[in-house]
Amino acid sequence: MTKTTGTLIDGSVKLDEIVDLPNNIRVNVSLQPIVNDPLKAIAAWDRLQKRLSDRPVNSEGIKFTRDELHDRD
Repeated sequence: MTKTTGTLIDGSVKLDEIVDLPNNIRVNVSLQPIVNDPLKAIAAWDRLQKRLSDRPVNSEGIKFTRDELHDRD
């Protein structure tokens, strides 16, 4: 899988770099705008921190040891 960025120009995507794929190959495309506003990023981080402090994530499940998590037979 190749992941890159690009710019939407008149309905077409102009990639920022050349990708190593043959011409005329069909690909799946997913578009997500890049947010360049640092205030929005800070606000999103603050919302996430508040949510985690209001409703902490606790699975109350089994706590595995390092050896159990990294079982290498």
